[in-house]
Parts: sequence; C-alpha cells; structure tokens
Amino acid sequence: QDSEQCVEYLLQREDIDVNIQNGTKDTALIWGAVNNNVNILAMLCSMPNIDINIPTNTGSSPLILACSE
Repeated sequence: QDSEQCVEYLLQREDIDVNIQNGTKDTALIWGAVNNNVNILAMLCSMPNIDINIPTNTGSSPLILACSE
C-alpha cells in the first residue's frame, strides 16, 4: 500500500516522466507488471502519456511480463 500511495503522489506532479527507464531499462509500468500490482498498473495506464510498449532490456513488454507472472 505504501508503494501505491507513493505512485499516486508522484503521478500528481507535472514534472514526472511516467516513461522514464532505470539503468536496466525498466519503467514503472514494467515494475508494476513484474510485481503483479494491479492498482499501480491501473494508475499508470490512466496517464495520457504512458507508453505501454516500452520493452525491458531483454525485449519483454509490460504485457508479456504481466501475463507471465
């Protein structure tokens, strides 16, 4: 629940890039999919500028990761 509150807070900020990738090319959407956090996924997918097709460094999409968990 703490993660969800943190994401909710951050998504309210105008200076947040929801598609930013970390050093291993993971995005918040990928993290949500890997951790099977439906609430975070819903919050992220509600953002108008979310790119649901950014792959990981191994080429997996968030959808593929969500289906494999």
